Amino acid sequence: MTSANNRQSIVTPLPQILNSHSPVFIFLDNYAPGSSQEQDQYINEIPPTPSVNSNVLVSCYNQVNLFHAELRRTKMILQKTSYLVGIIFIVFVAACTKGISKQARSQVTYSGGYSELQRNPKDHKDEVVLLGGKIIHTKVNATSSEIIVLQLPLAGGDRPQVGDQSKGRFLIRSKQLLDPALYRRGMTITVVGKLVGNEHRTIDELKYNYPVIEPLEVKLWSEDKYGGPSVHFGFGVLKSF
Repeated sequence: MTSANNRQSIVTPLPQILNSHSPVFIFLDNYAPGSSQEQDQYINEIPPTPSVNSNVLVSCYNQVNLFHAELRRTKMILQKTSYLVGIIFIVFVAACTKGISKQARSQVTYSGGYSELQRNPKDHKDEVVLLGGKIIHTKVNATSSEIIVLQLPLAGGDRPQVGDQSKGRFLIRSKQLLDPALYRRGMTITVVGKLVGNEHRTIDELKYNYPVIEPLEVKLWSEDKYGGPSVHFGFGVLKSF
């Protein structure tokens, strides 16, 4: 017969079994720790089964619901914010890419091609024209500003279509300050103005007839096709000499 000490050495202590994560059936009748006093001691060391209060469960459920509600609210705010940012971006781009105003366009009287205008400027003197192109040179003197422009056909939104389709050159002469730092070489420009005459100059050794435009409205386009800073003036917006 196995002694009490030997039986105790091969039996796993009760608290260790209860603290394990595996379900275990314990039969106290077969468990012989050595004495009834030791058995009572092991039994007293059994941790009590925790009880869950129903109020705690309800509180946790409400907290989870509040969390989900706040999550949905945050998602809606983010969606509305993204829509608003998108609208602001569209308005900003539209403002930057807007061409000549309806007021200025309504004053245009000339509907012919640029070649006719360049060949016979006297026949169309005092007509209001809509032209565009790329700036070749800008200079300012004590009484006026002058821009030499390489004519280009206009695309959508009155923006000059950059390419090799030019029909010639023209002059913009204004009593307003057209700062050469802004109206610099290579920038594209659109103008509504009155044809006030023509001026003969030379391109290297070639004599050339420049139509002269007195601007009513000027649009200096940004270098970025899709927006960015640009300059737009008409009817006395900029500083005069």
